[in-house]
Amino acid sequence: MQPSSTFELLNAVDTIAEDPGEAIVEAASWFARFVSAALGSIIIIAVIILLTLVALRILRSMVNRASQRVLDRHDRPAREVKLKADTLASVLENAGRMVIVLISTMMVLSNVGLNIGPLLASAGVVGLAIGFGAQSLIRDFISGFFILLEDQFGVGDVITVNEATGTVEYFSLRRTSMRMLDGTFVTIPNGEILQVSNLTKDWARAIMDIDISYGDDIDHAMEVIADELEGIENDEKIGHVVIAPAEVLGVTALGAYQVTIRAWVKTKPMEHWGVQRELLKRIKQALDRNGITIPFPHQVTLVRSEDGDHEAAKTLYGRTSARATPDDQSGSAATASSSEG
Repeated sequence: MQPSSTFELLNAVDTIAEDPGEAIVEAASWFARFVSAALGSIIIIAVIILLTLVALRILRSMVNRASQRVLDRHDRPAREVKLKADTLASVLENAGRMVIVLISTMMVLSNVGLNIGPLLASAGVVGLAIGFGAQSLIRDFISGFFILLEDQFGVGDVITVNEATGTVEYFSLRRTSMRMLDGTFVTIPNGEILQVSNLTKDWARAIMDIDISYGDDIDHAMEVIADELEGIENDEKIGHVVIAPAEVLGVTALGAYQVTIRAWVKTKPMEHWGVQRELLKRIKQALDRNGITIPFPHQVTLVRSEDGDHEAAKTLYGRTSARATPDDQSGSAATASSSEG
């Protein structure tokens, strides 16, 4: 309702007593102008809403088209580019949607007669006050911006953040959400991400640590493992995800009852877990065919009586046996650990 129309209505009411006929004519004229103005405002608001919906649809189309162009022109691995494009598209679309809705809201408020100048000034003051009290929120947005700018990770990557490991399902400038292995959905503000480990960046590595007993020939065991891994990049089952020949590094540890031999193979991102499971199965079968044992812990207990007589040793978790002799160390009991080949 416009102020001039309101004044006209009041004047028409004041003149009812003086000239009822003229007052009725003026009131009818005012009502006609009011209905016309109201219908005009409703139509304009409807047009603004319609244009808003169209703008949102155009925004989504433009973002998807730009994302597709990035995929077509980039020479990096297809998965890496797609993840980054999806992340950028999500952030740009959310930011554009906020801007479009904000502008449309201001246009609607202005059309219904509200003066948005003081409203904008008040919003600036309120925003400044909120900024001082919401420093953590601002930190989240800044951290999210740099995560996106530096391409630290994207939607679909497997990352470890704050001792939590999972697949990133959603990323925005404010927060990162990921799904853990057990299905737990974890949301972390970007400002709290101090260190992130990306397990699927560019490529991955399947690491196999194989234990053999001390009684086995180490060189022979390494040859068996190397023969089993030779040509794995051309394997029909897993060769399409292997990007480099496998390597047998050698002995990496000497344990209490085992010698550890390490081998690894370079794979495409997120494929190393499946390759590792398949190769460990094949290596175990190859070791069995060549008579190389995978050790297990066992304990030998020697028991000696106080009068010097000895008893047969009892073996726990193993098959080795021994006997105590009078020349053994004195004492009521002694315990030793050994390994079985």
